[in-house]
Amino acid sequence: MLKKVPFLIFIFCITVNCSWAQQLLGISNSNYAGVNGLYLNPSSIADSRYGFHLNLVTVQGSITNNYYRYDSPYSLLKLGIERFKEPYNLQPEYYTDANNNHTKMFNIRANVYLPSLMIKLSPRHSIAVTNRMRGSFEATNLTSFVAEDFKNNNLTLLSLLSNGSLLRINTNMFRETGLTYAREIWSEGKHYLKGGITLKYLQGIYSSSLYSNTLQSQFSTVNNEPVLHVINADIGYHYSQAEGYPPVDEFVDAALWKTKNGKGLGADIGFTYEYRPDVEKYRYKMDGKDELDGLQNKYKYRIGISLLDIGGLRYNTNYNDSTASASYTIRRTDVDLSQQELENSTLDNFYPVLNRGLAVGNGDQKNGFRTKLPTALHLNFDYKIKDKLYVNAAWIQSLRTRKAIGMRYNSQFAVTPRFETKHFEFALPLALINDYQQVTLGAMMRVGSFFFIGSDNLPGLVNLGRPYGMDVYAGIIIAGLHHKKKDKDNDGVSDKLDICPNFPGVWEFKGCPDTDGDGIEDKVDKCPTEPGSKEMGGCPDRDGDRIMDSQDRCPDEAGLEKNGGCPDSDSDGVIDREDECPLLKGPAALKGCPDTDEDGIPDKDDRCPNEKGQSKFNGCADTDGDNIANPDDACPDQAGTPRFNGCPDRDGDTVPDKDDRCPDTYGSPQNAGCPVEAKPADPTRVEIKLTQEEQAVLNEAFDNLEFETGKSVIKVASYQSLDELADLLISKSTYRMLVSGHTDNVGNAATNLKLSKARADAVKKYLTRKGVKADQIITEGFGSRKPLVSNATPEGRQRNRRVEMKIIK
Repeated sequence: MLKKVPFLIFIFCITVNCSWAQQLLGISNSNYAGVNGLYLNPSSIADSRYGFHLNLVTVQGSITNNYYRYDSPYSLLKLGIERFKEPYNLQPEYYTDANNNHTKMFNIRANVYLPSLMIKLSPRHSIAVTNRMRGSFEATNLTSFVAEDFKNNNLTLLSLLSNGSLLRINTNMFRETGLTYAREIWSEGKHYLKGGITLKYLQGIYSSSLYSNTLQSQFSTVNNEPVLHVINADIGYHYSQAEGYPPVDEFVDAALWKTKNGKGLGADIGFTYEYRPDVEKYRYKMDGKDELDGLQNKYKYRIGISLLDIGGLRYNTNYNDSTASASYTIRRTDVDLSQQELENSTLDNFYPVLNRGLAVGNGDQKNGFRTKLPTALHLNFDYKIKDKLYVNAAWIQSLRTRKAIGMRYNSQFAVTPRFETKHFEFALPLALINDYQQVTLGAMMRVGSFFFIGSDNLPGLVNLGRPYGMDVYAGIIIAGLHHKKKDKDNDGVSDKLDICPNFPGVWEFKGCPDTDGDGIEDKVDKCPTEPGSKEMGGCPDRDGDRIMDSQDRCPDEAGLEKNGGCPDSDSDGVIDREDECPLLKGPAALKGCPDTDEDGIPDKDDRCPNEKGQSKFNGCADTDGDNIANPDDACPDQAGTPRFNGCPDRDGDTVPDKDDRCPDTYGSPQNAGCPVEAKPADPTRVEIKLTQEEQAVLNEAFDNLEFETGKSVIKVASYQSLDELADLLISKSTYRMLVSGHTDNVGNAATNLKLSKARADAVKKYLTRKGVKADQIITEGFGSRKPLVSNATPEGRQRNRRVEMKIIK
């Protein structure tokens, strides 16, 4: 039975135009592998370049061994097509193991990928439904003698027992239906991680296995006849069909998801990490969401890890059906087999031969058996050298030992450089196969999203050198590349959701424009080209006074509607930009400036803002009518002449009356205005001794007395202490007060003299207004003639600028 199986698989693959491959190395690690990539790592379909990928049919497989090398002018491809019509020569490697314990292996694998579909649900999620038929024949741990018998289809019980082979032979055919889910797990900055899992329902078509754990035998002669003495035998044998090959209806049942034999479950699980240093350049906005361009490879390198083909199939035994599956375990010691028994025994009937005459318990027939999937660990590294040029390293390590019962992949390592675009791809995988024993070179070409063809063992395909095997694979697909949502006006709103598809707009208004970007749609924006607020109907109001700029006379300054949107800080009815005194209330006639003395001259231009005056005197009065303004008049209450700064000279002796001790008698200036022969008058000016309280009032008035700079205008801050002084003089009507004005030496001496007298007179004028009698106050001005200290320093000059007040008799 077993000798028919490898030929059966080989013929089956040629009949369906099957191809032979290891792991689709050229295409499976491509970014355009689609559904064909998930067989090595189910996470690969997350963030796929395809929106959908339909594999119509892909065929693959491999033939390989480590004993026979093919040497012929014909390629194995032609050999298979010609159905052995041409001569060929299979030659074993030169063998020198005298003990005949060198292990050999044969592998035949075939996969037919039936229609399978992958769909990208979103940038983060993908699913796939897969279907494939898998077949394999594996023979390991063979001696060279057994390998020769196997090649010649002459593998008998005699071959096994006489050569002591610790062999494993496994044959499996089954259908696999898988459901895959893959998704993004973590995405942060430059780092991206995705994972995937495939759950598989398995339907057995055919399975058989033969293994020997112990085989010790030797030839001897009994009664002059050759006898094979079996010293120790521990053999297991399982099959699902006694005929040695599955009937056609088994394939039909599997295609229709029905089965009479084996069933099972399997799984693949995998993860992929990508390092994306330039991920930001692939970001864009669509329908209000941050998106990544799904058509682009974002990584500099990616690392994948996956655990493949976890699980197995269970075949049940039916003792009432001679063609049904069976499971045997034979443990026999010290038994002789005659030449006739050996010559009449094949692998199909070795169980009754070995167990003839055995006591109960020495042989074991079980109710069914389990065959395992070829579990393997897959590690993958893919590096982007530059745009469109990549190199991939893939390591597939079998987790099944050579002694395992069931399918087993031979471990391999491959490095695959490739040129990759969405329309064309070419790859050259270089691999160590058959548990890293042999080197193969492959090639793969993909044309668009329609077709790919390749080989992972190109020398075996074209008969280059003396190859151990060959493979070729091809697939036909229908796929749609991932595309951004259609957006013909390029406004980040897909045409499907865009209310204004012909005009660039914003997502907030479903693609309709907001030209000024103020959050108000153009069709309701009163000022569509100027950013504004909803309260203003989309028009700007820069100063926030709730008057739109187009109607605001002062758009950059908050104001009132009654003022046209302009501010009026002093609330005098004159807007600030037209108000020459914006912080002081004033009439509109004076451009918003105050006129304290109501003389029609604004305070800012009035030399005497607290005293009604005339415009010709810049707002100052001329009390004595001598055409000399009071501040410039040393004698403001007496008409005088400009020669004497407004003071009179009644006797005409050129000494003004205020300085003339004989004002009514013509005298000499050298004698203070008195005649030379007369003694000048010396009015009594003796200071009165004041009480402590009275002195305090006088000192307070002196200390707080302040004038506007360069003027004889008393500051408001001085009023309170002067008021208290006025009260004192009124209560003491017998008191007289001498007020003396002084300045520093800065400026013109004549001007300083006038200023000192004017300031003394200003004090008198203020006190008389408060009710003090005019004859109680005597004023005089000395300018800079009587300094208290030196004028050399600012502090000294400040002390010299003073108005002294004394209470005299």
